[in-house]
Amino acid sequence: MVSHGSWLTTVHHPLFTLTLFYFDPPYTLHSSTLLFILGQPHEDSVATSRAMMRAAKQAGIRINLLYTIYNRGGFEDEPLSERQARFRAPDFESVERVVDTLSQEPMVDGKSVAFGLAIHSVRAVPPAWLGPIGELTRSHGIMLHAHASEQKIEVDECWEKLGVSPIGLLEREGALSDNTTIVHGTWLDDADISMLSRTSAGVCLCPTTEGDLGDGVPRTSDLNDAGVRLSIGSDSHAVIDPFMELKMAEYQARAATQQRCVLIDQAGCVAPKLLDEIGHTNGYIALGLPGDGDLVLLDADARAMTNLNGTEGATVADMAMTAGHPGLVSGVRVGGVDVVVDGVHLER
Repeated sequence: MVSHGSWLTTVHHPLFTLTLFYFDPPYTLHSSTLLFILGQPHEDSVATSRAMMRAAKQAGIRINLLYTIYNRGGFEDEPLSERQARFRAPDFESVERVVDTLSQEPMVDGKSVAFGLAIHSVRAVPPAWLGPIGELTRSHGIMLHAHASEQKIEVDECWEKLGVSPIGLLEREGALSDNTTIVHGTWLDDADISMLSRTSAGVCLCPTTEGDLGDGVPRTSDLNDAGVRLSIGSDSHAVIDPFMELKMAEYQARAATQQRCVLIDQAGCVAPKLLDEIGHTNGYIALGLPGDGDLVLLDADARAMTNLNGTEGATVADMAMTAGHPGLVSGVRVGGVDVVVDGVHLER
């Protein structure tokens, strides 16, 4: 059995029939703004948030639940469809009430359970809200994620309607800072990358989603060269495989630059950069969570790891990044406590 840092935790929880690989980093759970039953708002507007927090605690993982803000159907205040309406935040005051409520939630300890805010998109949230949302997160010491510049059509429409890019809009309104993570960031220009670097905002790459939806290939190499903090996430959950997300991040960068070994550490090695920095340290930063005592154990006897003892200079990180997959995970510890042993969750 071999181990590497803490970059993977598994979840098996029958209540939600979920199987999530929670890669220290932004494999985050987004909740609805309102829970509706038969078209009526639930009396407890954070009922789903509490349910997800309870599920995470029962499963033994850390969670930062990002409460997602969704107000309108487009840049010109188009109404939401009937299907979308149940997710709507009617006004900014409702967002403030959610933050106040979750701040007082006993399960929220900032260590195993935290919460933050997420901007669904710049088209779904009025510009006038963006600055106050940023200030609200900073004043409460919570994280802010914003899905932005995922598709070219989104960027083009933002320029057409508002005369600025999605990243430029967030920066202009005061929503970019070191507690901000841009999810996707696929279509960025030089000015966008400069703004992200200057404000110390991070970017959460979602390689399998971009590939599945045909969104495009991000400027990963340029972001890395500019010192922008990179992490990975699944977004659409088309694929739940952190190994694949990290490999695809590197492969996309290689394809875009026509070079090999793009995301490297100071020694010129890819695996430590991907696992230790992008898949580990930056993920914790993006979620605002500690990782003390978190550990993933890999099956050293698995066929994918057989070259570990036969290849000169091969490391666990090298093998995990070239041949890694979720089936290699034999054990998981969170905060020093065993959650998965011999490939089986202890609560199953």
